[in-house]
Amino acid sequence: MQLLMLNLIRSSRLSARAVALILMLLPIAQALGQTPLQERTVIPIDWECEFYFDQLLTPADIARQHSTTHTFEKIPNSWTTYRNDRNEPLPAHSYATYRILCPVKNPGRSQRLALYLPLIHSSYTLWINGAEEYHSGKVSAVPFEESPRASKAIIPFSLPAGTPGAVDTVEIVLQVSNFNFPKAGVVFAPRLGDYETIVAEQGRANMPVNILLGLLLTLLIAHIALYTLVQNLKTHVWTSVLLLFLMLSVITVPTSQLLQIFPSMGWNLYYSLHAAGRLGSMAALLMLLHNRYPYSFPTTLAYPLAALGGLATILTTLLPASLYISAYAIGIAYLVAGLGIAIVWVLPRAIKKQRHLAVGTLIGLIVLGISLAIDYINASHGDTSHPPYSLLTVGILAVLFTGEIVLETSNSVKKMRSLVINIRSRYQSHYGDNQKLTEELRREQSQRKSLEEAAERRQWSDEGERQLHQVIIRNLDDLQALCQSSLEKIAKYLKSKVGLLYIARLSPETNELGLVLFASYGLDTAQRAKYETCAIGEGIVGACFLDNTARIINDVPKTVVKVNSGLGRAVPKSLAVQPLESDSGLVGIMEFGRFEGYKEHEEEFLKRSALQLANSIMHVNSNEGSRKRIEQLTEALKNATGVHSATENRC
Repeated sequence: MQLLMLNLIRSSRLSARAVALILMLLPIAQALGQTPLQERTVIPIDWECEFYFDQLLTPADIARQHSTTHTFEKIPNSWTTYRNDRNEPLPAHSYATYRILCPVKNPGRSQRLALYLPLIHSSYTLWINGAEEYHSGKVSAVPFEESPRASKAIIPFSLPAGTPGAVDTVEIVLQVSNFNFPKAGVVFAPRLGDYETIVAEQGRANMPVNILLGLLLTLLIAHIALYTLVQNLKTHVWTSVLLLFLMLSVITVPTSQLLQIFPSMGWNLYYSLHAAGRLGSMAALLMLLHNRYPYSFPTTLAYPLAALGGLATILTTLLPASLYISAYAIGIAYLVAGLGIAIVWVLPRAIKKQRHLAVGTLIGLIVLGISLAIDYINASHGDTSHPPYSLLTVGILAVLFTGEIVLETSNSVKKMRSLVINIRSRYQSHYGDNQKLTEELRREQSQRKSLEEAAERRQWSDEGERQLHQVIIRNLDDLQALCQSSLEKIAKYLKSKVGLLYIARLSPETNELGLVLFASYGLDTAQRAKYETCAIGEGIVGACFLDNTARIINDVPKTVVKVNSGLGRAVPKSLAVQPLESDSGLVGIMEFGRFEGYKEHEEEFLKRSALQLANSIMHVNSNEGSRKRIEQLTEALKNATGVHSATENRC
């Protein structure tokens, strides 16, 4: 993105010089285009004509009423400059009829002519040689019935063939009514001539406007793009605003094609755009100068002037155009004051401080002021045959001023790019160290987590052994109760669904060692009877006792004991078989089953619990054996004592 913007900046600097050269050559091209042929074939209508004030007449009315009161007045001019019999200026809000006679040399063949009508205040109907050809708005002698409309038109018509070299007369009758604006009637000069020449002339008049619009639009896009890249430069913001208002001013000059593109545009909208463009341009220019030269144009002066222009711009878009035209002199005064402050005070102070482009901007604004004055004089004489000279100055100023801003932005972007490269290199140099630190931190976190989990598992196992020890202490005098209570505690602590505890015993019948079920958990009566004994080496339990090896089985066969639940009887998914090996030897086997697998720390807990329980079982067995021997000895002593007593009695 940065490379793209740098290329855009470089190309814009080159294109700015090219566009400035094109703009300076426009008047030369325009002068070359005005050949003697055009001068002979296009006639500006700027002579006296019949003027019928307070009368709306058709060509037929004029032909029938030769004695109709009229005067001869020069056009172009607002009829407010004409005077009545009492030497008073005519009122602007009224209506009138113009009859214009134009001499045309006949070439001896039919020819296609055209009449170009510029802006006429404020509605009109046109007849050429007795035929109604065009109307703009609705003409009326009653104010509330009139419908004004702003329009420019090229009206084609044909003249029949006649005597070669003879002079024919084209009669133009124009009804005009105005009840809205202080200027009235034919304010700008119409032009009569060959149709193709008139069209080509208007095309040449529109060409500088179109070129300038394209230039301003290009600069606007460039500044918006630059602002998105360097958002801390307010200069781009105000330059973009200035370019927008300049475009609005350009499209509302008399030679623009705005009214031809939008023929139904009303006077209010046209004059609102025209005024907003000029006033807004001056307000934006003042803010731009303040941002460019803040020490030469302080905030205390720049903000009030710009705010005044912004307020005036808003009011012109909201109020009727007639009010703006009535206060036209105030708008001109604001423009003159803004240019005067910039030329006389701001830019000379900036030049003293050797600010960039201050000299060029000062010269450009002086030329712009002169161009605006010339354009105002031409407009007051009704001359709209060429584009305003101020357009050329605006174009050159825009290119020069924008070129300097683009150059500064280019330098800023270069500095930013070098800063980014420097930061990136530093980042890359520290990236490896950061990666190592990150990896070490991750390892430490993983180790800490493992230690915490190990501590939790150890705490869990210790708690289980403590609870089992309490159960064992309470049942040391009864082997059956010891086995049952201990099995239930271990099964519940492991969340097992089923549990069995076998102890090795000699069979009285066969005198062979076997496993006898001493305790169970989760079995019904039938299951207890089924698994009451188990031979050594038979099944999983017998094999575990024979091998003296703990086993965890996850793929349990269907023949293994089933678990009773609310859903029926199901085979557990995982079995844990743990030998009960005491310090003196193997005592028995514990078997547990549940639906989820046993974890490593649970296996360790089961192993330690088995050792504790096996030692307790051996202790209880020893106590029971000792008790039985004592009982046997006691019984033997009793028997011996009884025999001795009987012998003595006989003796």
